[in-house]
Amino acid sequence: QWREHLPWHQAIQVVNTTENIWAATPYSIFSVDLAENSIERFTKISGLTETGISAIGVDQATQQLVIAYTNSNVDIFNDGAIININSIKNSTISGDKTVYSIFVRNQLAYLSTGIGIVVIDLERQEVKDTYIIGNGGNKIRVNTVTADASFFYAATEEGLKKASVNNANLADFRNWQTETNGLSAGPAQAAVVAQNTVITVKNDSLFKLNGGNWDLLYHDGWNIKDITVSGDRI
Repeated sequence: QWREHLPWHQAIQVVNTTENIWAATPYSIFSVDLAENSIERFTKISGLTETGISAIGVDQATQQLVIAYTNSNVDIFNDGAIININSIKNSTISGDKTVYSIFVRNQLAYLSTGIGIVVIDLERQEVKDTYIIGNGGNKIRVNTVTADASFFYAATEEGLKKASVNNANLADFRNWQTETNGLSAGPAQAAVVAQNTVITVKNDSLFKLNGGNWDLLYHDGWNIKDITVSGDRI
């Protein structure tokens, strides 16, 4: 008989499927039905496992929504059903297990965390692997993951790293190379693919991959925290 009265005005992330636009707030999720223009809210009372949300991601092929919480718990929202995956939350591994972003490719969700990349198999609904990709095999914060046809790209506190999508052992840090060729040393805030071009953020600038070199695409003077791609726009 209780109703929730949560603040809905602070959206922290937006993703879309063919039928809905999904928005995450620090407390809950809401969706906009593109056909009916109606809004539906999802909270812990209506089935979510937790309240604090850190990131969301979507599998366009299956329309599954991946929800990560601030305590590292994860929900998979699939056609009204919610499946909880608490392996990261309950793991005894030390370090920052916060999920900073989610990238989905071929029914695998790549969670960028404070210790590396955690891979969730959305079909089997379980954690598949963990990639600790810091220099020397140390844990590092990964801000975002993306991929083109040939490589995975990880924006990390050690810079932008890449690894072949065909490599069967991405858990081995030696298979991840730090990108230079136009990129300065230091952290990379984000990486995305737009119009088949890889773009990364370094401080106040965007760089695009051109052949094997990184060319300056945009410079602002203001520190850029994050970028997303929607359609043909960054």
